[in-house]
Amino acid sequence: MIFIGYIDDFNMLLTYASEQDIIDIEHKKIEINKLKPFPNHKFKCYTGQRLENMIESIKQFGVLTPIIVWQNNDDFIILSGHNRVQACKIANIDKISCIIKDSLTLEEATLIVTETNLMQRSFSDLSHSEKAYALEQHYKSLKSQGKRNDLLKEIGILMRNDETIKKSKTLNKVGEEYCLSKNSVARYMRLAKLIPPLLDKVDKNILSIIVGYNLSFIENEEIQQKLNLILDEGVKINVAMSDKLKSLFREDKLTLENLEQYIKEDKAKISKNKYTKLNSRVLERFFDKKTKTEEIESVVEKALELYFNCNK
Repeated sequence: MIFIGYIDDFNMLLTYASEQDIIDIEHKKIEINKLKPFPNHKFKCYTGQRLENMIESIKQFGVLTPIIVWQNNDDFIILSGHNRVQACKIANIDKISCIIKDSLTLEEATLIVTETNLMQRSFSDLSHSEKAYALEQHYKSLKSQGKRNDLLKEIGILMRNDETIKKSKTLNKVGEEYCLSKNSVARYMRLAKLIPPLLDKVDKNILSIIVGYNLSFIENEEIQQKLNLILDEGVKINVAMSDKLKSLFREDKLTLENLEQYIKEDKAKISKNKYTKLNSRVLERFFDKKTKTEEIESVVEKALELYFNCNK
């Protein structure tokens, strides 16, 4: 059975454009090896079954929706279609139909990348880092709202989805659209200030969102890099510690030289503190007797982080 996965991802986009819109769009076949990915592309490419479905569909039906490419001098940079290009390479297809855009600024090109990815995927399916990047770009684009709306209308035509132009992107409206509170939107936008390795740790749940949020206020790349190295050594940073590091940085007391010492001192204090043990009767309400201690600790930590996050 063939699954036409990427057609579903485009929300049946072909139904939204007028016939004249489609006629007016010029397509050009370009060799795959001449295409370059968008610089520092933040959205993760498909893997596993989703990629396999796309490859099978392309083998049988070809690429039904042209990709969007930015011609910047002699470079052909992919704005929308990284997954289709990847699938074509695996399927040994050497050319792909493209819609060429030129005379774009980097900001405009970035907006196309962000908008088309949000149209292709469910927001809830994005990783934390992808959500952070997407929301940050939406907010930045408000600085030139009129120009942005013109570009969104054009994206809607290119992607065959005029719903794009109906979106209003104030901070509150962004939250309403994606079922997020204003504070959640702000937190995700803060995450975008983390260096990629720390953001990756948020995606992998090595760092919780609230810890990542606190660490994002340490706006010093060298300190963040050192923090990442400390985490790679197996050191864990909890909410209280991240909040302390955030405060120290704001007070100009956190440096590359004393960072590790603060973390060691904090961990030493924690080891000396005595905490009330959870009553076995409480644990039995929520956990099977076969549940490992590590699993119980992990669930309790996440529950506490959620509690303090909601009541902050």
